Amino acid sequence: TSALHPIGDLDKARESLNRMLGGEWIEKEGEHLRKDGTWFPVKYRAGVAYYLRRRVIISFVRDISEEKQTEEKLQKCEGQLAAQI
Repeated sequence: TSALHPIGDLDKARESLNRMLGGEWIEKEGEHLRKDGTWFPVKYRAGVAYYLRRRVIISFVRDISEEKQTEEKLQKCEGQLAAQI
């Protein structure tokens, strides 16, 4: 199970939906739930498209776990380098 916004954050979900219905594509980071119950970071892009003459919401979701790990390692290295200067 996954969602664009955490359950209970209906105001943000409505805001995003209204923006998409107005023609805007939204890009955000969030988390999705694995079958084993653990969460992992994702980046998604969502908007309105037309399919068989119907308006539908389409989203593209990408797992960014490796990117986040690389960012953390880089920040740690930068901190170590700054401490040496």
